[in-house]
Amino acid sequence: MLESSPWYKLYSFAPPHFPFCGEISQGWVADPVDTYSSLLYIFASLLIFKEAKRGAPPILRNIGYIPIVVALGSILFHMSFTFTFLVADFLGIFFLNFYGIFLNFRRLNIVGREKIGLYSFIGTVIYAILMGLTYQLNIHSGLLMLPLLFVYLSSEVICYRQEEGVSYKSYWTAFLLISLGYGAMLIEGPPFRLGCLIGPYYGKVQLHTIWHFLSALSMIFIFRFYNQEGIKRAFLNSSLEPQKKN
Repeated sequence: MLESSPWYKLYSFAPPHFPFCGEISQGWVADPVDTYSSLLYIFASLLIFKEAKRGAPPILRNIGYIPIVVALGSILFHMSFTFTFLVADFLGIFFLNFYGIFLNFRRLNIVGREKIGLYSFIGTVIYAILMGLTYQLNIHSGLLMLPLLFVYLSSEVICYRQEEGVSYKSYWTAFLLISLGYGAMLIEGPPFRLGCLIGPYYGKVQLHTIWHFLSALSMIFIFRFYNQEGIKRAFLNSSLEPQKKN
């Protein structure tokens, strides 16, 4: 990044440890393609709110705000290409994972529904601090996702064993979308270093853009999974006991 960039001082203070595709623009929008593709999360949010009008409990309607937070963080990071706003980019992803974990804990009758948002916020703040520490230690921040994913998937397995009448079609659809999108993002950087897609759209269609599209789409299916009748009744009454399989 050149000194003429408005983000140069912030970039010099803490450059990101994140693979970048193509040349960095020296204007206010360092990475135009990924900046504008971040708006896909806004469309996901609008679709979630539209579906939530059909009887979704408030705790599930709130999922619609999460893609907005993800969009804002992603826009700030791709505009600036600085570690400071990379943290902002991760905040929405951290919150989404914590929210999913505590939704599952509600299904297991471990926490009350009124605590889900608060606990998710506290977890996100802690993870933001940990992200700063991993940066200082030169550890990739993406590794912070591993314990979150472990807890989330483990809690989902327990929910599966205890609940009945739950369809996992939307769950596996979301899982597939996230896996494909994350795979595209990973091979963009080292050791594969594929960068932009080769061809006439080189520099315009990036693998990270594919991540934006598929992860935004996955959030819609995540909402649909929790909003089905076999699950959402756990969020209507804070004292509801989980359904047991025979």
